[in-house]
Amino acid sequence: MPSILTTPPATEPVSLAEAKAYLRVGHADEDAFIGTLIIAARRQAEARTGLVFITQGWSHFRDGWPDDGVIDLPLAPIITVDSVSSYGDDDAETVVDPDNYFVD
Repeated sequence: MPSILTTPPATEPVSLAEAKAYLRVGHADEDAFIGTLIIAARRQAEARTGLVFITQGWSHFRDGWPDDGVIDLPLAPIITVDSVSSYGDDDAETVVDPDNYFVD
């Protein structure tokens, strides 16, 4: 089921200055391109490992509840779950009481 990024990371794990120093680039002509490469590298590493390296907000959607009631989230580590909602056939939202779920 799809997961949608709702709050992107505030920073990247490698700064532009660190990347430029590593690449031995002393001018600003390629700053935008190097910044794009930093983001692409983080995203690729996160996708391959299933881990997020910087705090982010995500929404995860499912078409139904699993029979065992366990929902495996595709990213880790999970810091908080802000809410869990379900939608009926009439598309009415029901917010699940936090006392009825936990993150393991």
